[in-house]
Amino acid sequence: MVVISPIFPEPVLKIDCEERKESFLVVSDLHLGFISKYHKKGVFINYKEYQTEMMDKIISIGKKNNCSNLIILGDLKDSIGYPNKEERFIVPDFLKNISSSFDVYFVPGNHDGSVLNIIPESVVTYSSSGMLLEDCILHHGHVMPKKVPSSIKKMVMGHVHPIFNKSHSLIHGERIWIFMKVDKEKVFGNKNSLLSIMIIPTYNKIYYSNSLSSNKKSISPLINKILKEDAIIQSFIFTLDGDIVGDISDLNLR
Repeated sequence: MVVISPIFPEPVLKIDCEERKESFLVVSDLHLGFISKYHKKGVFINYKEYQTEMMDKIISIGKKNNCSNLIILGDLKDSIGYPNKEERFIVPDFLKNISSSFDVYFVPGNHDGSVLNIIPESVVTYSSSGMLLEDCILHHGHVMPKKVPSSIKKMVMGHVHPIFNKSHSLIHGERIWIFMKVDKEKVFGNKNSLLSIMIIPTYNKIYYSNSLSSNKKSISPLINKILKEDAIIQSFIFTLDGDIVGDISDLNLR
């Protein structure tokens, strides 16, 4: 059994594995190489400085929380197709450097086309179906899991870049966490079973473009099915500081 704990006030999750006696940091949606989009619009960001800051922060969080394992849960790079010129340098350089502090595990997302060609051999890679840690499955969230065994009680995903989107609120535009407890039978056919789902905010604090909370139709097939089947038993949305600010009904997805 795993214990899942957000590391407030960071968009980072910690997973403690009881059987494996190991701890993992989980981050999602780094979108390395995203700067090129901004440059084309005339917005210039010192990418080397930003990437170093991002990497140093992850390493610091790992040390403070005694984690020697890092899971990157998809959308490591920004372009959807083959890695562009910048990404062919940035991605392996980032992974090589951060691998000096962690054993790195990678689950690909929808932006990670052909990225396996440039990932160092030291990184353990999985398919988009996800990675299993005891009673938890971790996947990016852009595809519907083909099968979720009855032994799986927890799920962690990214992909939807959730933010709080109410213009009258003081936290409008801020990243949020989403937690849901769903009826597993309605979604996957497992009788008399519940599934706890944690949706991680994007780690990249600049990149908010695909926000769950600003779209009436979710971009995740799993979330779409959960809503269609009315499978949510309980839900919370909370800030990076850990304050509960509502539930999934506040995101106007229906």
